[in-house]
Amino acid sequence: MLADYVGHGFVDAADGSVVLACSPETEALVFANGFASDARDRVGAVACPVVLVRGSSSRDVSAERLERLAAALPDARRAELADLGHLGPLERPAVVARSVLQFLATARA
Repeated sequence: MLADYVGHGFVDAADGSVVLACSPETEALVFANGFASDARDRVGAVACPVVLVRGSSSRDVSAERLERLAAALPDARRAELADLGHLGPLERPAVVARSVLQFLATARA
């Protein structure tokens, strides 16, 4: 995960330096709250449509793991984004944002 973070979580800045691909505030919130949730215990209570997305290059989220999670949700769709790893939203935020917007446009009300 460290190699993915270093390899994909940063972008080149115009001045030649390197910056986080997401805002520092977002980065801090991810790490501060990443394991502070009981979400895994409450997956079955999710009633709205959900899309589960994994990067095709992810070594951390397998297709099988995604299927197990989908089976626990009453209305889950699956999507795989090409050439993204575990840190897809940091690697290519625009690609992930487009996939979210596409899902929202097609999800049931």
